[in-house]
Amino acid sequence: MDGGSSPRGELRGVAGCGAGADSGRTWSERPDFRVDGNGGYDAQDYDINLRFSSDKRSAMGVTTMEALATQDLSQFNLDFGTMSVSSITVNGAAARFQQSDPELVVMPAQPLKTGEWFRVTVTYAGTPGSASNPNEFGDEAFWLLNNNTLTVLSQPSGMFMWSPVNEHPSDKATFTVALTAPKTDTAVVSGVLTGSVDNADGSRTTTFRIGTPTTTYVVMFSVGNYDSRSRARSVRFACGITCRLPRARRCARRCSRRRRSFRSSTNA
Repeated sequence: MDGGSSPRGELRGVAGCGAGADSGRTWSERPDFRVDGNGGYDAQDYDINLRFSSDKRSAMGVTTMEALATQDLSQFNLDFGTMSVSSITVNGAAARFQQSDPELVVMPAQPLKTGEWFRVTVTYAGTPGSASNPNEFGDEAFWLLNNNTLTVLSQPSGMFMWSPVNEHPSDKATFTVALTAPKTDTAVVSGVLTGSVDNADGSRTTTFRIGTPTTTYVVMFSVGNYDSRSRARSVRFACGITCRLPRARRCARRCSRRRRSFRSSTNA
């Protein structure tokens, strides 16, 4: 790793050299999210792939963010926690980086120009944990593991502990999340189920899509021993109920027989 880092809540986008260069706006003026978010770019889409260990205590991940530079940038920040970053590319070229929880400073090989679309891909691995950030909500985000069932809650600002993001509710984006876990488990993610593939190694990759620009804290998931029932009417939905609960199968069947339509809104 190489380069410098900036404290959370201070400089988040560093402009290229030149007269009148913009240093990048931060969200530090907002008291409720004063330590969250990064300036200098507008995130548009995230593609997140996570592969879990058999005990779900650790994971390997690859996250790709597509964004629009709102100023000239020689470096920019992502919010990210303690999972270890092994490599970063920007527009396909290797980038230098500096990681210091909860900041990930990225220095692309070529500076980005105002109005330029760019793609940053981060490869990482490790064991996420609970995160507490000093905002006025008493911020807690959880990576909960109980009886080999993993549940991740990101509200109000905790997605950064398991994926690099621009962690501020004003910077909404679309999301594709693919989770790979033992095929004996069922994965449930915010969004619409788009596919499920059984792999040769005994794992299963399940993919969900959030096609409406959405705040990061809305994205949550659970992986475990769930009994899943699905039904399509006006909107496709899935109902997952843990098999560990009493009469779970009866509840799941009752859920799948409901005659009313369900509509979900992720435009939070």
